Amino acid sequence: MDAKARTFVVVLIVFLAGTLIPLASRSTAGIVDPEPDVIREVYVYGSSPARSSCQLDTCLVGLPEPVDLVLPDVGVVDVTVTLGITYRTSAGDTARIDMKLKQPGSPRASMAPGHQPLRPGGTTSTTLTWARRGINSGQTLTFTWLLGPHDAGSPPFDLEVTRAVLVATATPVG
Repeated sequence: MDAKARTFVVVLIVFLAGTLIPLASRSTAGIVDPEPDVIREVYVYGSSPARSSCQLDTCLVGLPEPVDLVLPDVGVVDVTVTLGITYRTSAGDTARIDMKLKQPGSPRASMAPGHQPLRPGGTTSTTLTWARRGINSGQTLTFTWLLGPHDAGSPPFDLEVTRAVLVATATPVG
């Protein structure tokens, strides 16, 4: 290894050590969680997590990766799911999105308020929220969102979600 390469390696090691050591040694002293009893799961989806399209009479409905929220036994909880997405639809076409909740021993069911519309055209973003009250804790909840065409217009139809972040929150009741 020549002198220039050795210098680069030494500089790189010093840079990495200076960057990583402070990250590993950050103190949380003095930081107080304003809601210590609230259980949260934040899931950031990779690029283009979902797509829905229709050609003639065949539709493909987007089904992104499910997200689990493990609930310790804290009694009854109210659950809220917030989904922030960036998406685009084909010109003039509207879409809808629904959040499904799966509890052990039960079929998947829509969370309130059910299907929510997505505006047509171009690339845009929105944040949507669903909720379910009075869920017994001590179980794992699985959330899945589905998207598809909303209007009965003629195909083709295309909807692509380019970015998505899901936040599931369980708040103990009482």
